[in-house]
Amino acid sequence: MDKEGFSWVSKLPNEKEAVYGALDEWTAFEPEFPTIAAAKVLEMLKRWRQWLRIIQVAKWLMSKGQENKEKIILEKNLKKYKYIHFNGKVQGPLGL
Repeated sequence: MDKEGFSWVSKLPNEKEAVYGALDEWTAFEPEFPTIAAAKVLEMLKRWRQWLRIIQVAKWLMSKGQENKEKIILEKNLKKYKYIHFNGKVQGPLGL
């Protein structure tokens, strides 16, 4: 998933069911879970400061039962993105 994938993800409605359904559909035909592609999408969303979408995609990834190390990293970053989304700015140790 490249820039086309990013635009596809960013254009989804802000409803959990729509986001999760679209992401499930995307991975349904993949022989292996597309961890690298998902990471690229998250990085693009970060550059575009789409914090709510990052939270949705990260939660979806965690629901898929990825490796413990990946899950810990996602949870750590999810806290940062939630803070930014709800407070609108980065302060202190939460700098990205």
